[in-house]
Amino acid sequence: MEPGRVVRLLLFLTLSFLWENSQALDSASDFSYLGSSFSLEPSGGENSMEVLLRYRVLSSSPCPAASKGLCGVLNCTSPSQQGAQGSSPSPGWCQAQGEVVARTDRSSTLQLSSSGCCWSQSVAPRLQFVLPMRVELGVRSDTGSPNSPPQAALLPPVRLPQNCATSFNLSVSDREGDVVRCRFGQRARAECTLCSRQAFLQLDEELCMLWYTGGAAQGSYAVELIVEDYPRAAVTLTHTQGTRTIPPYSSTGAPLSSTPLHFTVTVEGESSECKPGLARPGFTEPTPANGETVSVLPYDEVAFTISAVSSDMVSDIVVLGPPGLVLSKLWEGQRAGVRVVSANVSWTGTSRKDPRSRPICFSASTKRFQSEPRCIWIAQQRTTEPPPGTVLQCLEERMKLFLPRTALPQIGESDLQLIDPACNITGNSTHFLLDIPLTGCGTRIQEEDSYLVLVNVVSSRVSSQAPGAVITRIPSLRFPLACRFKAGGQVTGEVSVPQGPKDEAFGKFTFDIKFRRELPAAVGGARVGEEGNMDTPFELDPSKPLYLQVNASCNITGVELVVQSCWTSDTKNTTRSGINSFINNGCGSDGNVELIVDALNEKIYKMNLTSLIPARIVPEVYIHCSVKLCMGMSGTDHCSPNCSSSSSRSSSRSSDSSSRSSVLLQSLESSLFTISAGPIHLGVNSTITDTVHPLSSSSLSSGPASSQSSAEVPNRVGIAVGVVLGAAVLLIVGLLLIKTFLGIRNRRKLGHYRLQE
Repeated sequence: MEPGRVVRLLLFLTLSFLWENSQALDSASDFSYLGSSFSLEPSGGENSMEVLLRYRVLSSSPCPAASKGLCGVLNCTSPSQQGAQGSSPSPGWCQAQGEVVARTDRSSTLQLSSSGCCWSQSVAPRLQFVLPMRVELGVRSDTGSPNSPPQAALLPPVRLPQNCATSFNLSVSDREGDVVRCRFGQRARAECTLCSRQAFLQLDEELCMLWYTGGAAQGSYAVELIVEDYPRAAVTLTHTQGTRTIPPYSSTGAPLSSTPLHFTVTVEGESSECKPGLARPGFTEPTPANGETVSVLPYDEVAFTISAVSSDMVSDIVVLGPPGLVLSKLWEGQRAGVRVVSANVSWTGTSRKDPRSRPICFSASTKRFQSEPRCIWIAQQRTTEPPPGTVLQCLEERMKLFLPRTALPQIGESDLQLIDPACNITGNSTHFLLDIPLTGCGTRIQEEDSYLVLVNVVSSRVSSQAPGAVITRIPSLRFPLACRFKAGGQVTGEVSVPQGPKDEAFGKFTFDIKFRRELPAAVGGARVGEEGNMDTPFELDPSKPLYLQVNASCNITGVELVVQSCWTSDTKNTTRSGINSFINNGCGSDGNVELIVDALNEKIYKMNLTSLIPARIVPEVYIHCSVKLCMGMSGTDHCSPNCSSSSSRSSSRSSDSSSRSSVLLQSLESSLFTISAGPIHLGVNSTITDTVHPLSSSSLSSGPASSQSSAEVPNRVGIAVGVVLGAAVLLIVGLLLIKTFLGIRNRRKLGHYRLQE
């Protein structure tokens, strides 16, 4: 082939390659990026090597097509769904959300890194954005569920008056309760492209709160953050490659997860008033508080009202939320002579049973200014399969539920109701029988994908109580029933039984933690009185025993206090590590802690600080406990663990599991709450040396530990003599100086200063 033809052919192939790639880039990334946030969950399918990445993204108008924008950048598995839209800042913006199935490749760590073009023209023309994500995979030892990263809400585009210092919460959720930190992305780690820390934007990394200090030039600015989580206590992750233990949070430790959070802040003209509710819109009742959490079951309805006031007319309320969210038209009202503009928000859950948190964020605007952004969280409760013998029939005109009585011990037909409480529930000697018409008893009809879903709810019947009376009715019970009809005759039934904490079931309750130096001679089974209580701070010799008393107060009978764990720290920080825990999983450390009083609502522990404090000099300590309430649903159910031995605990758990498999409500538990007390100032004998060993249970019962050897205890006599001699030398020097420069007028006065032998 002639050389000229070869050159022309190579040039043609090169241009074709560049053209094809430029077309691919444009089709996938041709949008003006304004920010995004992410969540990660197991895919829920049979393939355990896949995870589901959900994204929320904001783009400048005009909105990209459903298969383009961030969907094209991430190669999403289904077209994105369009959401809210807004007109300010110019030229307007729109929300989209979707999901991507990502493969884990059998690695213990998932690392994703995507980039796209480009940030909005108003922020950084033709500059790409990067989306780094890193998540430690595996089943957690503390929850028994796969680890998931923290989730940050995606705020509407933030607009601020130029002269008004403002702070707003970034609204971050972590369903495992880990320590969450927010920081700016770092260029060295390829976590940002602008990587610009504006002097007028300050970040509180612990609270995940952004502060605008005021005085910035007008314009739009990109904020590129990384949200990370750390375990509060050491946690072991189990995956296909083995196990890995992650130490508790420290300022230099590696996080469990790192996810990006991007958004924009637009600085606009000055405001005559910076206080919300005047020139700037402000929220008023019944608007939900920022960070509020709404707990739901499958098919539950969520509804709330957003109300805002301003000296100018509130012209817009924008809401960012999950697919299916409905925002009503604005409507006006009067409250104390002030015009209030409101909008109703509603959303109905789906049948998906994986526990997820969904943010809903909103703001109100006038023609010139925007309110603070607020976010609430919709948390879907865990659900489990109904007990054996439960049957739900989905017929043409009704649904029928057959529920074994053994699933609800001590509960009768009159204790239960449907959405319409006028519909009766019947039964026989073995089962509850619920005959529910599809067009009555409050049955709701909704659409989900290609299904028509009919939903009703079985719940505890609400009964009135006299003011101040002790509540003895059954605890809160609620679970939905659903029949799903599909074109072609396919019918499925679903009973979603809630699993996990139910705080509302326990009414009003409080916890208390106290210290004692000693107990009365006879404590018996009655509640120990207030004698011997000590208010903190107080001083204590750590070699002497200390009594820790934990109490719970609840207005429902039969509720038991469970002390899940306790630990010490030398600060108010409640972060826990393995070395300073003295109660774990409800049981005390061997030989270090003794349970003295074990009543339903009161636990008293005898402990010795010498065996619990790390080997160092500690001036003071705080004590923290993680506690909850529990109610057994039958006479054989017990909430407190059997701490006699590890083998007996194991056998007890297995027997409990087998005996309770057919019970719908087993042991009803509240959430875990952390209570703290302190500080305890350790006395003059509080030097803890490396040779101190944990005390045995016999030494705990007999009293203080034995004295340390003379080599371990500071020589107090030597110290005292040294101090006296030093003072004497200084005194003599002072006398000589006085004698040299001033003279001695009276020798008798000198005798007053002479040292006694």
